Amino acid sequence: MRLPGSQALAAGLAAMAVGLAAFASPALAAESPTTTAYSNLCVATGGELKAVLAAADAAGWAPIPEDLVASGMTSMGEMKVQELGARVMIFDRRLVALIVGTGEMDQDDTVMEMTFCGVVSYTKEGKALVADMTRLTGTRPIPNPGEDMAAYAMWLYVDGPKGPEYFASMENLKAMRAMLNGQLRMLMVGEDEGMSMILRMRPIIAEKN
Repeated sequence: MRLPGSQALAAGLAAMAVGLAAFASPALAAESPTTTAYSNLCVATGGELKAVLAAADAAGWAPIPEDLVASGMTSMGEMKVQELGARVMIFDRRLVALIVGTGEMDQDDTVMEMTFCGVVSYTKEGKALVADMTRLTGTRPIPNPGEDMAAYAMWLYVDGPKGPEYFASMENLKAMRAMLNGQLRMLMVGEDEGMSMILRMRPIIAEKN
């Protein structure tokens, strides 16, 4: 099973986050800021853009100038970003950026729609974040899907009546059906070029009209 756009989106989010450093505001130190920010902003809100940004604003995260957000909407590679919001915060001299939005990507005879919510930190803590997510999810990531994703661990799951149901691999008929009906969730965690990231995505694959 191929998950189109995941690497491009991760790279695009990290590239956009590079431009956010000058707009951070000081804040008090917090324990495990990257994981905590992801849990408080992306998970607790359901990852919906307005709810995520409202929670970030209430917690004192710094807003990003609209022109910088607009430029970020064109930096996602093949992904056509439709909505995008971003905030930044400094925790104990550590810059953390929040990026949330929706996008669309053409895939031959299909279209992939994606909602995403991610937290990026300018630290080399990828292994620690993977350990955090392994503990929080209670399961290990799926086998690495390929060299282009070697920097990230990935979890695939659906939200069930008793909580998240995680898949053991990408080659799963239930996971493929979940993507088509919009129920599949992807969690990417790792470190690349000195930036660490926790990114949750909801892809939906549909045929072109």
